[in-house]
Amino acid sequence: MKEYYLEEKGICYQCNDFRPDRKTLVFLHGLSGSLSAWEDFVNGLESTYNLLTIDLRGQGKSAKPRKYRDYDISEFACDLDALISHLHIDKFVMVAHSFGTLVGLEYLMKHRDTVSSVIFMSPNFKVHVTWQARISLPFIWFGSRFASILPMNTKPGGRLDYSQFVDTGDWNLKRMYEDITNTGFRPYLYCLEHVYKFGHDSDWGRISAPTLIIHGREDTFIPYRNSEELTKEIAGSKLVILERSGHILPLNNSRKIMALIRDFVPA
Repeated sequence: MKEYYLEEKGICYQCNDFRPDRKTLVFLHGLSGSLSAWEDFVNGLESTYNLLTIDLRGQGKSAKPRKYRDYDISEFACDLDALISHLHIDKFVMVAHSFGTLVGLEYLMKHRDTVSSVIFMSPNFKVHVTWQARISLPFIWFGSRFASILPMNTKPGGRLDYSQFVDTGDWNLKRMYEDITNTGFRPYLYCLEHVYKFGHDSDWGRISAPTLIIHGREDTFIPYRNSEELTKEIAGSKLVILERSGHILPLNNSRKIMALIRDFVPA
């Protein structure tokens, strides 16, 4: 995998040498993460597929915009569209986790012809109606407004070595602290507020590409029952519930998920 930078959008990304005889997988990470969350997937799949991993705006080594509106989900989708166009990718398989599923959904609503199939892990379906969102949103709103008047370090962050956090739980404080401080509190709060205000629930049912949904039964961020409901919304979709698994699926369940990817997207 080689690293590149899309200057027009300030997006850092990595890809292997694309071959026309292979299918292309595009990975979208979760909130305050980075493309390094997919390291196991890269190591296991790069000899079989074309792979594109991305640091979403404000995260990893990508640029950190200053304004709240710059973190609207639609802006992330525009970044993805610009990158797909820049790399001349005609068709790809979308692989998204958590926050990345909202970016993927927004992209799908405008560019569905470029996506051949979809793999959603811990999708943020109806996350705005969870008890966490209802309790947290007023505090997040206040926090992001307060953060907006403070100086902001716009220097891009780095990437965590997630191998040290394999098999950690949803609420591992060390991982969460390092993720958030690497991203920065203002971008993190802005993103989280947009997540909790995202109410385009009817759009999920408009997904027409073959869809695989993967959810951990012990997810404490988004109940697995949300994915059971989502499976009914997306016609023909398939749901896999991973037992004794939480929300952080890419780190804790990479081997199982890679096997599911290979089955769902034959090389």
